[in-house]
Amino acid sequence: MESEVFGYNAPMIELNKQPYREYVELLEELRRDESARDWVAFDKVVADGRGTYDANEQERARVVHVLYVDPGDDLDLVRFLLDQEIAARRADSFQGAGDVLTMLSLRLLVLGDASDDDIWRFWSAKCANFDTLAGGYDIEFVFAQRPYDEVRQLVQARGTAKNVAFFDKYDGDAIVSDLPAWRTRLVRNYPTSLADFTYQDAASWAELFGDTETYEHYSLLLAGTAQDRANLYRRLERFDAAVDQWRLAAEAATTDWDRAAMLQRLISDAAQVPIHALEEVAQLDALRPNVAEWNDVGLGRMATQACYELAAATRDASAGPTIWKTAERWRKDLSSFTLVGLQAAVAAAEKWGEPYELEALRQAVRAEQARINELLG
Repeated sequence: MESEVFGYNAPMIELNKQPYREYVELLEELRRDESARDWVAFDKVVADGRGTYDANEQERARVVHVLYVDPGDDLDLVRFLLDQEIAARRADSFQGAGDVLTMLSLRLLVLGDASDDDIWRFWSAKCANFDTLAGGYDIEFVFAQRPYDEVRQLVQARGTAKNVAFFDKYDGDAIVSDLPAWRTRLVRNYPTSLADFTYQDAASWAELFGDTETYEHYSLLLAGTAQDRANLYRRLERFDAAVDQWRLAAEAATTDWDRAAMLQRLISDAAQVPIHALEEVAQLDALRPNVAEWNDVGLGRMATQACYELAAATRDASAGPTIWKTAERWRKDLSSFTLVGLQAAVAAAEKWGEPYELEALRQAVRAEQARINELLG
């Protein structure tokens, strides 16, 4: 499939252009020089707030995507990359499965020899973490090349009793009978030719490679609603454009709850620009009585925090105090408020509040932090 992307017929993704060309060249280097594999090998990192992760995960993912549409006689490299991906999935604190496991497994099905080691790779990928076990990785890979009994014997010989017990939960006959349909689905979902790419394929590639222009282009073609476009612009950190789309989404909303949710997101993104959005704050204020349990649910707390953030961000001396006072009135009606919300309130009070209001909020922050510390022990 081709698309008129920039006024002429061109592939949706062009590997001879950056940022893709860099990974075409890296793949060529990996094919030539085995010592270059360190660039895409599993590299365990532990960081506060992120836990354990693989420093080379993104580099490897980009190389694998290029390899998938530029296949060669890469059996040894594919095995190496799959081993690295399995190690990464096991170690990552946030787990996950992902397309890279599937793409490498598909290449191994094509290039491999159905050896015990390869079947064990498929089973290891399935057992890598909770998400792969729960369906993020297809069990069909395990049964795609060898009879059920042979695969079971392999799992029994190399695995633990727990491995075997888990394996025995599968209906091998049913899985094997579905293999042709499964292969058809994978061919459709993972095209090996750029010419067969859909808009979604192009957007996914562009996002992975950091090609913002192409990602926005195809994502906008896929975005069917103002809310979809607003979420896209938010991901792109184009908050002014997101605000315009949230406004349209609010106008299109069919319930007071949905309209209030769109306005809350508008106000939150307006604080990033900043745009004072005083009219939208007033609209949300008028909607509050129509939203059931506003004071007890997350929407009320998120809207109040967004209002504080907007008050702290705005430079408009006429809008700022009004937004600040509105947020204060909302907060006092809430059944509870978060530490992050209170911190946003302090920032707004430093700009628009009276000294006694600022001190009261600072005390509230200290009290909430103390309560959290006590809960954490």
